[in-house]
Amino acid sequence: MSNLKKFFVLAAALVLALSVGADNALAQTFCGVTATSVKVRSEGLTEKVADINVNCRTSAAALPAQEDFWVEVEIQNGVNITNTIRASNDEIAAGIQLIMWDTSDPSVPADLMGGGLYQLDDKWIAGDDNGLDDLVTTANGKVTSDSKVRFFFDRPVSVANSGLRMRIMGIRVDATGGNDVTAEVSVAGPDLWIFDDDATVAEPETGLTATVQGGAIEGMSCTSSAAITAGGLTSNDHADIVDLRLKEGFANAFQANDRIMLTFSDIPSGVKAYLRPGDKDGDGDDGDDGAGNDICGGDITMQLLDRLDGTAAMSENTKYEFVEVSLSSGSGTAYYKITDAGTGTVEDCDIPIYFQRGVGAGLGAGTVAGSFAPVSTINTASVSTVSVPRFMDTSIDRTAISLRDCSTTLLFPFVTNQSGFDTGIVISNTSEDPLSTSEHEGTCEIHYYGSMTGGGTAPSAMTSNMIGAGEQLIFLVSGGSEPMGISGAAGFQGYLMAQCSFQFAHGLAFITDGFGVGAANLAHGYLALVVPLSPNGQRMTGAGGTEELNN
Repeated sequence: MSNLKKFFVLAAALVLALSVGADNALAQTFCGVTATSVKVRSEGLTEKVADINVNCRTSAAALPAQEDFWVEVEIQNGVNITNTIRASNDEIAAGIQLIMWDTSDPSVPADLMGGGLYQLDDKWIAGDDNGLDDLVTTANGKVTSDSKVRFFFDRPVSVANSGLRMRIMGIRVDATGGNDVTAEVSVAGPDLWIFDDDATVAEPETGLTATVQGGAIEGMSCTSSAAITAGGLTSNDHADIVDLRLKEGFANAFQANDRIMLTFSDIPSGVKAYLRPGDKDGDGDDGDDGAGNDICGGDITMQLLDRLDGTAAMSENTKYEFVEVSLSSGSGTAYYKITDAGTGTVEDCDIPIYFQRGVGAGLGAGTVAGSFAPVSTINTASVSTVSVPRFMDTSIDRTAISLRDCSTTLLFPFVTNQSGFDTGIVISNTSEDPLSTSEHEGTCEIHYYGSMTGGGTAPSAMTSNMIGAGEQLIFLVSGGSEPMGISGAAGFQGYLMAQCSFQFAHGLAFITDGFGVGAANLAHGYLALVVPLSPNGQRMTGAGGTEELNN
């Protein structure tokens, strides 16, 4: 609150003191608000802010009986309160609570929870260890708007001391706006005082980032993934592994019993995803499983669940090390529970994801995202059936696996059928070999870039007939190859690119003036360049943007 606003508040209090007379010393009562601001998760819709302490002092000998005064907390800048008044003593974690005590001792009672006042059915039940039984007999607290909570009180007896202290606890807010959260506290009564002050109670920061480590799995649909032999995946199965790193945005952003949701999208058909169960028995001990299920290290442990609020996805005694993710049309979710979060330092956890595929899997890029759970769009105080905590889904889809059609792209950087020269082209399908390579056949689409004798345009692309494993496409630029479906391009000069729908295509170009009658005067041959492609079919570049080409 600005200094100017505080000046007007003090002026109002002084006017009130003068209006009620010098004998009413309570008109000179002033209060202060303090809070130790805490970091909260900017994804959170129900983030718990710092406790708010209110300390009111007066020079009077006693605080007399007072009816109808109230304490109100308003969260500033349109930030919503997202939980309600605590309904019973069993709901401390989810509800808002005000504890009040009168004392001449400036220290705070050691046990506020045991000695404070709890609301139950609109009545305040006093603790039994601080002499508070007769302090307050009735009270009513409620969230009065999206951003305000107000407590109403009667003080039926006079208490001979010089102050009043209050602590407001358990307020939860929508922290997704990202700005510091400020609470303004007002205390007022007909004959008591008028006062308001504010304090910063929370500082939102990103609580979770999820990234794929080492890049996505890249492959072709005509190949299977790498072999793996382990429990749960038999020796006849195959799997590629990628790690999804879940990292705290700040220390203690991960809290015990939090849920983490993994969201899979657009996983290519024919691809299965598997996860490790982690802390099977849920005791927070990262050394309780000898099967290699410890997935985090450090002080964080996680347990894979069978559903959001379910139980462990795998029994402690189950021998298998992997759990299959249920995917429908390439989409699905999986949930981990944090069984031990650690304290004091920023930590991370690498979740290994096993993608299993064989020959013939679908094409495309599949993604995975990590976020706190459950996700929600409710950002106001709501009924108790709405989860506390709950989160906005701010996750980012990360490409985890990308499969493209089996193909090879060849570049012939110079071919000619001008000035008495001609060029012979050979493309071999080398998927037949003694190395147990999967054999497959396909066609080659020949693209012409250049010009014709006399200035004509280059021919349109031509697609060859099928080229089997171990076979070759052979043609002259001038005459083509009728058996293989390639027409001649007499008079062409420029370069060619061949897109072959099979792996391991390799090419040779031979330029000479001796393909006709008579001996050749000049001849030159070279190997075609293999153009590496990214998963989205684009040409790849290396460091500094240079193109990477192979023979």
